[in-house]
Amino acid sequence: METPSKDKAPRKPNKTSVLLKGHAQLVTGVALSPSEVNHVASSCADGQLKIWDISSGVCLRTLCENDKRLSCVSYSKDGSRLITGDWAYTTRVWDIGSSSVVVNLNGHAGKITAARYRPDGMFLLTSSEDKSMRAWDMRKGASVEYKAPDEVLDCRWSADGQKVIAACKDASILIFDARIPTTPFQVLKGHSEWVTCVDVSEDGTQILSGSVDRTLKVWDVKTWSLLATCSGHEDAVNSCKFIDKFIVSGSGNRFWGSKDNRVLMWEIEEGKGHMRRSMLGHTDCVMAVDASAFSSRIAAGSMDRYVRVWDFFVPQKRKERPDSAGPSKAFCKWGCLKVLTRLETPEHEGEQCLLREIQCPECDVTVTVKNLPAHASQECAFRTFFCFCEEQVLESDREEHRSTECSHRMVPCPNECGADVRADKLDHHLKAVCQVREVRCSLGCSAAVVARDILHHQQHECSNRYHIPYS
Repeated sequence: METPSKDKAPRKPNKTSVLLKGHAQLVTGVALSPSEVNHVASSCADGQLKIWDISSGVCLRTLCENDKRLSCVSYSKDGSRLITGDWAYTTRVWDIGSSSVVVNLNGHAGKITAARYRPDGMFLLTSSEDKSMRAWDMRKGASVEYKAPDEVLDCRWSADGQKVIAACKDASILIFDARIPTTPFQVLKGHSEWVTCVDVSEDGTQILSGSVDRTLKVWDVKTWSLLATCSGHEDAVNSCKFIDKFIVSGSGNRFWGSKDNRVLMWEIEEGKGHMRRSMLGHTDCVMAVDASAFSSRIAAGSMDRYVRVWDFFVPQKRKERPDSAGPSKAFCKWGCLKVLTRLETPEHEGEQCLLREIQCPECDVTVTVKNLPAHASQECAFRTFFCFCEEQVLESDREEHRSTECSHRMVPCPNECGADVRADKLDHHLKAVCQVREVRCSLGCSAAVVARDILHHQQHECSNRYHIPYS
């Protein structure tokens, strides 16, 4: 019998994540390649679109470096193209081989929240904060508009490409016939807050939705009824994805004090969502997730500026082997006081316990998983903050930045007029506002006079003053 080659042997799952560093601001989107098993793409608010090699952790190329903040990214079905949306209302299609933009799509009047190809690649669906979706004919460049009652935060095609699905800020999910854009033929209601994300199962029978109400819901496409609810996140669900019979979701509060920052994996059984795995490591809100059965990986992008990639595996439900003396049990070594059997110990102590010690990805200080978010936001020597000037600066450089570099810092006028002026407005002040700047007399005598004295000069000193009528 032929022995399988080592190259074809299945890769052993790695329970820890691969950390990809290189973005300067929050990561807004991630997409695992459908054609290259080790590639993942990420979009960032700094305007950069990167493609990474997961095995080495190296950035293979940066396709985009501009001043337009990217908001989302996805692959075409064959993996040859990337689609990005940005805050400037534009959707771009990138050819990966040539690293160039091949299509620019303009028509929305708000930030692009999602952009996805139809399964056959003939149409592209985009959603926007302008309360609409658009289906673009990639052959003609024309689009059909689907209007919603509120901002559309995500969109998807149905598996057969005949329907379009919108996740709305008014807590509803709208289902349109792709050929009839006037009104949705079905509205799914069940969430109590914004619906932030949607996905469709590979067989097209189920719709998945995530919400600011911290839940995920699974809907039946035939009856449009609710099949199951997943509850367990502590913050808003920002992104969700089907993978095989499982669900992956990312959470966090993007506005203030994010405390969840987890990627969770769920399984639906008997009408309920059961959490099967918790993937930790991000220290701020998880903005986007993607999962791929092709590469057997799960990827997430976060406001902490990093991309993390995990191998996809399902922790086994194990049964204790009967023992005459009974199963041996012991307390968790990290001090959480949980009593564990021999079979439970490796998974709990190595992956689940919130008191286990890990290294901060920035400063390499050892902290507990539970304290990592607080360390990252309050103690880490390499933590950053957003200044009023919209620059992201290391905390250790805060005082120097604010006193010498910040464009919004107040500086005294060098002419000693007594005014304090914002640094980025100083040039305008010196040229047009400062009362002790030198100005030329406008009556033609060519005298240079202090600005505050110009009127007195023109009325009493200027050799051409008699040309001015006085009352």
